[in-house]
Amino acid sequence: MNILKLKDGVKVPVNFDATRLVIRDNLEMLYVKLKPNEHIEPHTNSSDMIMYVISGSGEFGYNGQTHQIVKETVISVEKNVQREWKNIGHEELHLLVTKLL
Repeated sequence: MNILKLKDGVKVPVNFDATRLVIRDNLEMLYVKLKPNEHIEPHTNSSDMIMYVISGSGEFGYNGQTHQIVKETVISVEKNVQREWKNIGHEELHLLVTKLL
């Protein structure tokens, strides 16, 4: 068993606020925070991902389509498909991201 507080996680070296909470052979869990008007550029990942929106709202771009996302929403995406995030709200967007390695 392992108990970890967010403040004790490992900061990920990316252009937005991301903290690694768990890494194991088959998964990685991150806490991501986007400020208002902040965005994550279009990109692909080599892993399937499950994202849970803890709070805030935003636009999630997936494979050329844009979706309005609000808190308490779960998004499951396949590997190697382009995706992006934009915080279009007036408050921070908080996500819990699980990568299935």
